[in-house]
Amino acid sequence: MRSMLSAFPTEKLVLHKMDGSTASVIALVDRNMIHTDDVTVSIEEGDIYERTLPNGAKEYFRILDRGFYKGDHGIPDNYQSRVEKVSKNAAERELFQPDADEKPHKLFISHSSKDKEYMEALAEMLEDIGMPDGSFVCTSVPGHGIPGGSKIFDWLREQFLTCDLRVLFALSQNYYNSAASLNEMGAAWVTKATDTLLLLPGFSFSDIQGCVDPREMGISFGMEEAELKHRLNEFKDALISEHHLPVITQARWERHRDKFIKTIREIAEKKATTDESEDHIEGDYTPVVGQYDVGNIPVEPAFLLVYAAAGNGQIMKVQTLGSPTQVSASGKEFMADMSQRESARWVEALDLLITWGWVKAVGHKGQIFELTGTGYKKADWLKEGMQINTDNEPLEELQEFE
Repeated sequence: MRSMLSAFPTEKLVLHKMDGSTASVIALVDRNMIHTDDVTVSIEEGDIYERTLPNGAKEYFRILDRGFYKGDHGIPDNYQSRVEKVSKNAAERELFQPDADEKPHKLFISHSSKDKEYMEALAEMLEDIGMPDGSFVCTSVPGHGIPGGSKIFDWLREQFLTCDLRVLFALSQNYYNSAASLNEMGAAWVTKATDTLLLLPGFSFSDIQGCVDPREMGISFGMEEAELKHRLNEFKDALISEHHLPVITQARWERHRDKFIKTIREIAEKKATTDESEDHIEGDYTPVVGQYDVGNIPVEPAFLLVYAAAGNGQIMKVQTLGSPTQVSASGKEFMADMSQRESARWVEALDLLITWGWVKAVGHKGQIFELTGTGYKKADWLKEGMQINTDNEPLEELQEFE
């Protein structure tokens, strides 16, 4: 198809893309518009056209509206881009001479090595949105660690000083059990790095301790689905802005985002159900009150889970001013009295269920929790193995286990 610009005085322009690439384009420059029917080149808002005049001087035009038009009746597809002229100094500073005072942006993912599977899914999503090599550091993922031979804390200190650093705290019980992770948290706090909170499955805002402000809104897999997706959208937008990434289409981003959410939840489900043979009950069940693990379930979280499953599937944690926190399941009371000791006993039981991924938070206040699919299966297993009679009130039934 013949070019619609063949009868007009066209010229060769250089198109500078926001990702740093360039392309040669035959176009017609007309005041505040630049026309081209070369649609093999992707033109986007924010790109800059460079025009060389006959005397060698250069002019620059920033694209405000790319103005793509579908061809029809012999007219080919074309761009009729609305542009604004920018000064040589402004264009060259933007294109070729980044501000020397601006530190490079970098994302550091502070996490526990025991959460490696979650971090691999996160790194894949970051790669999918265009984060280049070296722009983020996640020491558990090959290719995104620190340089070989470097001492991790010396290297981290250097990054805090030389980069405009955003630290993503991937919080979990594993994180708080890791001295190295807590040291990273302290270093980030000292340097006033920008923080993003990512609460992994089984961890809630009420579990946050240390330097991180629990009032800061973050990304939690205990959130409602719409809110979780909204928070991930905000995180993506911040990274695109800070690292000057090419804009990703909404449809493509949503595919990557939803894949990430699905993968994280599958990992959590797998962790909660790993090696069922270790969890089965043989003979009489003896409650354990020492070192808690998933294979030896203490009586308190077992009772919370079983009674919640027998009712509406919810566990409530309510704190009123001046009173200990109260925990109940499906409207049933478990605390023998309103002492701080009893409160601590049942709050800890709920925390264990959250950590194991058997219950999840609903909403943002950390007061209502619902059983997960795994939680219901574990409740049935515990009820049968421990022979818990949910027709009785919890306080009455608990006497059989004291």
